Formats: sequence, C-alpha cells, structure tokens
Amino acid sequence: MTTEDNTLLFSTNASSSDVISFHEATIITIELGLMVFICSGNLLTILTVWLTPSLRTVSNMYVVSLAVADLLTGLNIPLQIGIFIPSVRRAIDASKYLCLCRHVLFFVSIENSILCMTLIALDWWLYIVSPFYYLRIATSSKARLVVVCSWIVSVWAGTMPLYVNKWTVGVDCKLLNVLTKEYQLYLQGGGFVLCSLTIGFCYGHIFVVARKYLKKVNGFQASAVNRKSRSSNDILRSDIKMVKMFILVFGAFFFCWFPTILCLSIGYTYGVSYTILNYVIPVGILNSGLNFFIYVIRNRQFREALEKMVRKWRSVLEPDPVEL
Repeated sequence: MTTEDNTLLFSTNASSSDVISFHEATIITIELGLMVFICSGNLLTILTVWLTPSLRTVSNMYVVSLAVADLLTGLNIPLQIGIFIPSVRRAIDASKYLCLCRHVLFFVSIENSILCMTLIALDWWLYIVSPFYYLRIATSSKARLVVVCSWIVSVWAGTMPLYVNKWTVGVDCKLLNVLTKEYQLYLQGGGFVLCSLTIGFCYGHIFVVARKYLKKVNGFQASAVNRKSRSSNDILRSDIKMVKMFILVFGAFFFCWFPTILCLSIGYTYGVSYTILNYVIPVGILNSGLNFFIYVIRNRQFREALEKMVRKWRSVLEPDPVEL
C-alpha cells in the first residue's frame, strides 16, 4: 500500500469517526431541551424569592437551595453532552481530571438536589407533626447551617471519584468504566435508598396525621350544624388532595431516579447497554425540572409572586400606547 493510500485511509477513518450518529443526535437534542426546561424554571424560582421579601421564610430557604442545585444540574448538561461529540469526546477521554470532573460536577449538584428534597420533606413533617416545637427551633440561622451542611456533604460525596476511581489511559470516560462499583452501588445507591425511605416516611406520616386532624375538625363542624354527609364529602376530598400531593412529590422523585439506580446496579453486576443508560439518565435529570412545578407552581404564594413579577416585567418591556 502506497503512502497516498495510507493517507487516504487515515483521513477516511478520521472523518467517519467524527460523524455524530442518529442516537447521539437524539440524546443531544433531549438533553438540550432538558437544559432549557431546568434552567428556566429554577432561575424563575430564585428570582421570585429574591425579589419578594415575604417569600424569604425558613422553609423556602430549602426550596431556594434545591433550585440552586437543580440550576447547576441544568448548567452542567453541556459537559454531559460533550461525550456525544467525537472531537470533544476524544479530549475528555484523554484527560483524567477533565473526565472525572465531568462526573463530579454532575454528582455534586444531583446529590444536593436529592438532599434538599429530603430536607423539605423533613421540614414539612416536623411542621405538621409538632408545630409548636417547629416554631421554636426553625430559625433562619439554623436553616442556613443545615443548608451549608447539606452542600458540604454533597461536595464531599460528589468529589470522591477524584480520589477513588478506575480511570486509566485509553479508557472511555463512561460511568461504568471510570467509577468504582463500591462508590456507585453503596454510596450513591445507598444514599438514594435512605433518602427515598426518609421522604416516603415523612409524606406518609404527614398524610396520616393530617387525615386524623381533618376528621376531627370536620366532625366538630358536622355535629354543630348536623350535616354529616357534607362532612364526609369534605374528608374524602381532602384525602384525595393529600394522596395526590404524596404521589406527586414522592412519585416524581422515585420514578425519575429509580430506573437510573436500577440500571447502574445491573450494569455493575450483569452488564447493561450504554444505549439504555443514555436514555434513563435524562429521565433522572428531568426531576430537576419537575421540582419547579412541584414545589413552586403548586404553592399559592409563589404563584402570586411569580405572576406579579411577570406583570411587572411585561409593563417595563411593553411601551405605553401613544395617545393620538
């Protein structure tokens, strides 16, 4: 084979390896859409609290911390997309710390997002179960300390792959290739199970306590006006509302992240296709965008403040009509 033939063969292989496949283009499109969806909602949450002093409560400190973590998750998506662009993928695969930082930044934001959802569940649970004790201990300074501690824990757990990893020269920068089974299954998986159980317990207990309270209140009202049928209907409607809230909050969290955790567990034991992983991981990331609707849009005070802010921006952007 001549030199010209070798040069032609090399250039042909290089050009074919630089072509983005349909699968890669699909994942890129999905994740770019997720980035816009996640960043816009969580940025609105942060701006709404910042511009509305009445929303700067202890409980909303956890919501803002969640919004910051979810916003960082969205901003981290371009680095995740880079692995599907051949020229960027080669650069990431060739650099140990660029490869590891791609995973570390993602884990820090995702882990804090899950921790904040757990803190919100605990905050609501304590408020419902023991309101007087909650009012005594729930101060801004303590909430700031809890938020700071949650970020410290997230940074500690998220940056662990920088020190404990399987990266070697020539290996593809993929989760199963560069991260250890112990880190993914025991630390990440164990943390997911612990947070899931905590969130499930909190909202389940809130449902039980609130249901008992509503029965008592409606019972008193019914005996006073002798309208037991209406009281029963009120209890039923309240029960349905609480069940919907529980399913929405816990269901969105669990069913977004469970497929990812399950696939990673199977991947480290029996093996799993990266094509499947590439589609289930965005489902988990989707939870960072849904949190805006779960914790903000469903809150009446947030909705009113958001509508007021949008009206104010609209009045600034739209010029006044010229009088003729």
